Amino acid sequence: MSPDLWEHGGDFPWLREDELSKVLGDGARSLASGATLWGSGRAALLGALEAGRASGWKRVLLPSYLCREVREAVLAAGWPVETYADHPLARPAGLPGRKLERGEVLLRVNTFGWRGAEESERALACGGAVIEDHTHDPAGPWARASRADFAFASLRKTTPVPDGAMLWKPSGEPAPAPLATTAEHETAAELKRRGMVGKRMHLAGTGPSEPRRFLTLGEERIGRGAPSRPTEESAALLERISPALLGEARLRSYERVVASPPFPREWLPPLTLPGGARPFALVLDLGSLARRDRVAAWLVRRRVFPSVLWPLGREADAEARAVSERTLAIACDFRHSEVDLETLARVLGEAFLVESSRKEGFFGAARSLMDRLRR
Repeated sequence: MSPDLWEHGGDFPWLREDELSKVLGDGARSLASGATLWGSGRAALLGALEAGRASGWKRVLLPSYLCREVREAVLAAGWPVETYADHPLARPAGLPGRKLERGEVLLRVNTFGWRGAEESERALACGGAVIEDHTHDPAGPWARASRADFAFASLRKTTPVPDGAMLWKPSGEPAPAPLATTAEHETAAELKRRGMVGKRMHLAGTGPSEPRRFLTLGEERIGRGAPSRPTEESAALLERISPALLGEARLRSYERVVASPPFPREWLPPLTLPGGARPFALVLDLGSLARRDRVAAWLVRRRVFPSVLWPLGREADAEARAVSERTLAIACDFRHSEVDLETLARVLGEAFLVESSRKEGFFGAARSLMDRLRR
């Protein structure tokens, strides 16, 4: 990659076989016997709900801190929904304040991969059925210790593929599977693949100056329509790319960034990762919506592309909305070299200096930065 084209974060580019070599191993379905592959996480969740309908499931309890598209997909499938308060910084994790009634199913989400194996037991006291979303740490301690009725993970969020998700039953019984890859899903995945190839060419200096159009179009369409299998190409890659190795690389990259002296540890969320957890991303807690938006705009101008995970609607409680409005997530994974991660730490240190100078003045902020570098 040309230094002039350096960027950090955002969607995966399309990667060659040799670039994948460090994460090839036991594929996704090695994590759980009876697991099945789906086109998207939303499709896998709806597949689990449809299977539960035969057992009398009638209502879904969703956490307040949840991707809006997931909530909309559940509602569009005709499920009555109730919201309970939870967000990734909640300790202990949020649960409904009542016992579940017969026919109710609870969706729990390991957002950012910040929760550990102890969560596998806590929901059992609520009664009812449980589905867990392990998208952000598919091979993590909670996923491995799960006692839920179903668990799923949208694998394209952590794996360099255009599409794909996994559904499993922690009991080891076979999970339901979609019948076929739909034409609508094939089209969406091909758009995403074109975007990934375009991003690769862009980073090499041979492609479009703005490759995100197809990435955005594909991402908007994946998960819509009837439940689908993944494309053959993505399914073949998911059988070879190891979620465990991807998780180990995310943890190494995260630790490298936060250990670099320029990195502003003041922006780390106030939590300790549980043993064995592999964080989904580097998450910054900026303290307010205004600062979050200023820092995000500043980073984009320096070709660091953060995400807001996720914008929340009025159905969310005030505490969940406050966490969403003050945090940014930046990818740190196997594609990033030590130079990339040290550059990211330096850019974030500069952002901290700029923000600090708004309150302390430039020289006061510079002194604070020098104090940090000496520690």
